[in-house]
Amino acid sequence: MIDQVQRSDLKDAIDEGTRSWVVTRLQDIDELEKSIRIILDLSAGFDPEVKREEDEVELLLPPTRSEWRIAISSSYISTSINARYDICLALMVLLFFLAEDLREWDPSLLEEVFAVFRGLAMLRRIARQSTADQRHDRPSDKVASTEDVIARMGNMQVSGNHTHFAPALSLIHRLLSQSGEHVELPSSAHRFLDNTGLLQSTSPARVTHYEASFCDRLRDLGYNGIAQEMLAWLPRTPAITFVSARVCINLGRSDDAVYLMEKISGSFGPNSGLSFEDSETLSSVLPGKALYDSEFAFYLEASSIFRTNGLTQHEISFLRLALSVAPAQVDTADLWYGLIRGHIDLCFWDQAYAAIIATPFDSVRKECISQLVYRMCEENAVEALVSLNFAGFSAEVDDALAFKARNTDPRVRPFYSRILYTWYTRRGDHRSAARTMFMRARKLQEVSGNSAEMISLMGDQMESYLLAINSLSLLEEKNAWFVVRTSTDYASEPVSRKRRKLVQNLPSSSANNSSEIINLETLRFDYTLLSARQRLIRRDPTLLSAPDALLSPSLVILRLGQGNHFDFAMTTARTLNLDMSELFVMLTTQCMRLSKNPDAIAQEDTSDWLLTDNVASWPGSPADRGWRYLKMALEQYDGPETDFAYSKATLEAILAHDRTSSPPPWLVHILEVSRYSLLLNYFALLLCSGSIF
Repeated sequence: MIDQVQRSDLKDAIDEGTRSWVVTRLQDIDELEKSIRIILDLSAGFDPEVKREEDEVELLLPPTRSEWRIAISSSYISTSINARYDICLALMVLLFFLAEDLREWDPSLLEEVFAVFRGLAMLRRIARQSTADQRHDRPSDKVASTEDVIARMGNMQVSGNHTHFAPALSLIHRLLSQSGEHVELPSSAHRFLDNTGLLQSTSPARVTHYEASFCDRLRDLGYNGIAQEMLAWLPRTPAITFVSARVCINLGRSDDAVYLMEKISGSFGPNSGLSFEDSETLSSVLPGKALYDSEFAFYLEASSIFRTNGLTQHEISFLRLALSVAPAQVDTADLWYGLIRGHIDLCFWDQAYAAIIATPFDSVRKECISQLVYRMCEENAVEALVSLNFAGFSAEVDDALAFKARNTDPRVRPFYSRILYTWYTRRGDHRSAARTMFMRARKLQEVSGNSAEMISLMGDQMESYLLAINSLSLLEEKNAWFVVRTSTDYASEPVSRKRRKLVQNLPSSSANNSSEIINLETLRFDYTLLSARQRLIRRDPTLLSAPDALLSPSLVILRLGQGNHFDFAMTTARTLNLDMSELFVMLTTQCMRLSKNPDAIAQEDTSDWLLTDNVASWPGSPADRGWRYLKMALEQYDGPETDFAYSKATLEAILAHDRTSSPPPWLVHILEVSRYSLLLNYFALLLCSGSIF
């Protein structure tokens, strides 16, 4: 204090006459310290409240509180605070004037003077703090209630643009209005000042539980700025540090709050070293109003506070601290779950994975693995997911992804079936990867929609089949298969593909489910048939209204031939191992028509066979190119393995169309050896008709 006086040059600022007058007046006071104590009692004390007979009656009645009474009381309190502050300020100036003699004074008296001055300064700051009157905020016209309209009509305030006066009230007014006591002067004002506890402290080096609770109340009411100013007046005891941390949370300074929380963690437990007063003060501002018996309990409370405020990153940091000091007999399963869940919520994949591996609880691990997998899929972190090892726990990942692949729409992101396929492929499980894509194609087959949607769905199905084919192709031929569970009444399956079913049923409790072996041949069959169906629907969307027309593979091949898609139809028929006699009959008919009336054929779509780059480059007329195309098709698809059935069908088609026409010499040459009896029958027909002569 002497140092402050010397630096402020207080005595030098006072003239000699004034100094002499002050010294003379002080000498007239016999007991200066006693007089100062009287001044302190006037500044910080209150008149005793005497109970009157009418007060006993008023206690039985509800308190009469009006805005006018509250305003008068708050004004009285503010005036009283300013008067008390001025008195105490004069006392502080006197102490500065007598600073060189204070070494002989009672230290407790000096402490009390500074404590009272501090309390009055804090109250004066609160009295000067103005707040907006939120109760007078008028709702918008769009959400006005019936009561609002009635109130406007009663006050003749029908216009929605009527201005409303909202007075600026002090914080004292706010605090006083929230108390449920009678507003009667001067007792209510003295009671309010006494309840703040700011004038009850006897030393500026200590903090009472009244002061800490008052600052915490300001924070709880949302006045964080003024609460922070009040806290700056008080020494950094554990209680004040805790309240400061909570104020920092409300102000968005979460990092500072973490620092303060960690700073007071040593104040709990049997070795905290706190005095009784500090312990009482700290317990008064804790959420449970009781002192925690260990650092572990405080870390749990701190994590709960950060979780309540949505600060997940700091929540998990205190959960980690709690786990580091957790007693051996405490069940920490919930803590591990909260730690892992927090990392997952923050998308800290590596930390979440490390915590999953480190937790000693299998139940927590199994539950959190699925949560981690689902969240990574939702955040499109598939590459990060498949890069994690999950050594010893890959089955849980398989089950989690397989469950979503079975029970979610394959068209909606995230595409769990594709993710599961990638997961299996990265681990070299190509059989499971192929099965996943096969089941995805089957699931897409069950979805219905318009023509554009169906074509897109068919494209997705074909992609799934191709991926399944690629996966199985990576295995040895003897191992290129997988088993799926099928339903015996699966109506949308190709009717001509023969299933390879296992002897036993899986599971035994389901009578309609059996198991089927799917190999490369099966996948290629389904892919090829689906590709043919898609091509037909692209050309004629009306086929979607008649699904039976495309159910049979034979009908699909027939429709391809009717649409002059001979090249594609023959390739598809060979892959599906179907008879192509009808195709060659239709192709022969088209060649006969080209020979007799090429203009009629020119009006049809022949892009798939007559107008391809290869065929169009051949010399000759369109009829010559057509017969040459037929010849090359027979050479490619007909032979001893078919017993030249397609050549026979071609000859019969020529005779059926016009018995007088001669077959091409190359066709006669094919049948000379392979179909000699058929050729004799052909010449017999010519003799009977007289065409041979």
